[in-house]
Amino acid sequence: MDNKEVIESWLTGLTKEQKEQYLDRLNRNPWLVYRPHKIQRKFHESQARIRFFFGGNRAGKTRALIQEVIWYAIGLHPFKKVPTPSHIWVVSLDFPSSRDVVQPMIKRLVGSAYLKSFHETDKIIELVNGSTISFKSCDSGWEKFQGTERHLIAFDEEPAWDIYQECLMRTASVKGDIICAMTPLHGMSWVYDEIY
Repeated sequence: MDNKEVIESWLTGLTKEQKEQYLDRLNRNPWLVYRPHKIQRKFHESQARIRFFFGGNRAGKTRALIQEVIWYAIGLHPFKKVPTPSHIWVVSLDFPSSRDVVQPMIKRLVGSAYLKSFHETDKIIELVNGSTISFKSCDSGWEKFQGTERHLIAFDEEPAWDIYQECLMRTASVKGDIICAMTPLHGMSWVYDEIY
């Protein structure tokens, strides 16, 4: 069942006023529509600080990763206690991947109820609760990942080892989490030895 069918089933039997109220709430909080499949749910329920979601194309990896980012940012994770405000990095392999896939999806799903502003130049989303979501790119090099602590770092696809190591340091002092959604295309890389 796709999101449209889910929403239509929820609206069955409601009055016109109830439907309008519900649709307004949904427009302000589009992340509420998410219904994880079995493997996504297992990823979400894990209490591990470092979690990887391995799968093929169209397995729902990026969608699960983005839902985690949103739950952390708004402070309403259904399976774990998260700090509020949270400061988050979402890391893509390159800026086109971030610009074309991850950024639009996160901006759309955060919704107007939580979105305070999006700083286009710095690629930072600010939420009304003080949380921030910053977008970074692996092609910037590991030096661009130095300096500040983060509560969550989310990798959309496998990062280079040096970037991963630098990100581990960013989460250490706050006992933050690292999550990654990836298709293992590089064979027996560092991910096999260190994670799998």
